[in-house]
Amino acid sequence: RKVNADPDALYGPSPIVSAQPTRSLERGSLRTPSRTVPGDLYRIWSTGSPVVAQGGALRTWSFANPNIDRVHLAMRTGGCPLSVRVEFWQGPDSTPQIIDVFNEDGNICPFNAVICTPGEQKTLAIRNTGGMESPLNAFLEGDIGDLGTRGSADLRSETERILHMGIPQIVQGGAVYSKIIDPFIDRLQVLLKTDGSPLSARVELMEGSRSLKQAIDVYSNDGRDCPFFAVFESPGAGTEFRIVNDSDGDSSLLVSVEPYELNNMGRSMST
Repeated sequence: RKVNADPDALYGPSPIVSAQPTRSLERGSLRTPSRTVPGDLYRIWSTGSPVVAQGGALRTWSFANPNIDRVHLAMRTGGCPLSVRVEFWQGPDSTPQIIDVFNEDGNICPFNAVICTPGEQKTLAIRNTGGMESPLNAFLEGDIGDLGTRGSADLRSETERILHMGIPQIVQGGAVYSKIIDPFIDRLQVLLKTDGSPLSARVELMEGSRSLKQAIDVYSNDGRDCPFFAVFESPGAGTEFRIVNDSDGDSSLLVSVEPYELNNMGRSMST
């Protein structure tokens, strides 16, 4: 069941969480990007520094600057399947967000997301759950929200402007939202959010009725502080995009799905 609703009336603006000083871990060091261009999350492939994770390997990044409240994570392979678990840690015993990613070709369909990182003692971890024959390259850039840097404004605008592009859907617990991707869309942007209740959802891209091209399972213990925002490559005309709210019937999910990039046909139609 899908109901149109005003998201601002239901949820209000996303809170800005100020982090306190945290300790640095031994693995990794998260730096602020030298530049991030609004509306172009794909610039990270040329401006970022990749970290290689072989099959089964774990890579973690600590937040040297405690004011980082969002990070941009992008991952791809050389053409083999992409299978990876992403975890956001707060301290030694708390994991507010878990994202499991799978797609058939991590070069054609890379993972590209902005992840909110509120709270203290913050670490982002990825584990390549694929085989040894499936290494991946991971790119990570962070913002500094409390200092109002250009990078922060860009990442924040990437996750919030989608709410003003159309009317989001409210998907009740156990329900499915689906749509066929228009042939003039090359990339889709997706935002999943709740009113503060846990977020548990599955995102799928299906080619035909049985061919699963991409699947992402998302869990957040607070879907307002830790929503899910990502950009997806469209495999082609006729692809079905599905979102399943895996929560119970009392937990609704705010779903925004909008074009991120049009192909030549779409650009000619919009002029």
